[in-house]
Amino acid sequence: MAVTADALMKRMDELVGSNANAPLVFVRHGELDRTDGSKYRSTCPKCKLGTLLVQRDSITTDILRKDRCLLCGQRVIYTDESIQDIGR
Repeated sequence: MAVTADALMKRMDELVGSNANAPLVFVRHGELDRTDGSKYRSTCPKCKLGTLLVQRDSITTDILRKDRCLLCGQRVIYTDESIQDIGR
């Protein structure tokens, strides 16, 4: 059954911020589904519609272990052994 645009928008409206106060989720970045073929952006493991962008330190530009879904607000911690290897 095909999902209509209206149904998708309704579901997204329901998800906005729904996991903002949920407990942290620990994930391996290397095991997440990618968004639009990106090396970095991943689909949120909690809501399955949102995106994790991979955050960087504003001064050193090092990749940070923490991230947050742009849609549902779920906080994640990347557990990959070498976080700096993400996307390589």
